[in-house]
Amino acid sequence: LSSAFFDRQVALYEHVLATGAASGAFELAAPADSLARGLVAMEDGLGLQVVIAHPGLDSDEAKRILLRHASAVTGTDL
Repeated sequence: LSSAFFDRQVALYEHVLATGAASGAFELAAPADSLARGLVAMEDGLGLQVVIAHPGLDSDEAKRILLRHASAVTGTDL
C-alpha cells in the first residue's frame, strides 16, 4: 500500500510538472519524473519530522522549505 501511495503521489506531481513545463509556466531543472520523486520524498521526510515534533521544524517551516525547493526546481515563484 505504501509503494502504491508513493507512486500515485509521484504521478500527480509529475503531471503537474510536465503540464506546467509544456505550458511554459515552469522551466524544470531536471526531468519531471525525477523532480516528482524528489518532491514526494521531501514532503514525506519533512512531514515525518513535523509528526515527531522536531524542535526546529514546525508545519509552517516545512511548507516553506518544500515551496522554496519547488520554486527552485521549477524556475517560478510558488
